[in-house]
Amino acid sequence: MVSVPFWAGVTDYFQAKRAVLLVIVACASISVNLYLLPNVLDALAAPGVIVAWMVAIRVLYSFFFTPVSAILDALAVRSLPYVLSATLC
Repeated sequence: MVSVPFWAGVTDYFQAKRAVLLVIVACASISVNLYLLPNVLDALAAPGVIVAWMVAIRVLYSFFFTPVSAILDALAVRSLPYVLSATLC
C-alpha cells in the first residue's frame, strides 16, 4: 500500500522511469538473495530468528517488486504513440 505511491512519486519527480525501474529490479533481486543468508550465518538459523528474518525479507521484497508492473505499464503507454506512428508510415 505504500510502495506503489512512493515509487510513482520518485519516478515522477526524477522523470526517469527506466532508471528507477532498474533500481527497483536490482533491489528486488538482492532482497531475494537475502533469503539464502541464514544458510551462511548460523546466528540467523535459530528458530525464532529465521521466521523474523523471512518476514522482514518478504516485506523488503514486496516494497521493491510490487511497483514493477505499474512502472512497466507507464513505460508502455508512454511509448505507444511512437510504436503507432512507426507502423502507420
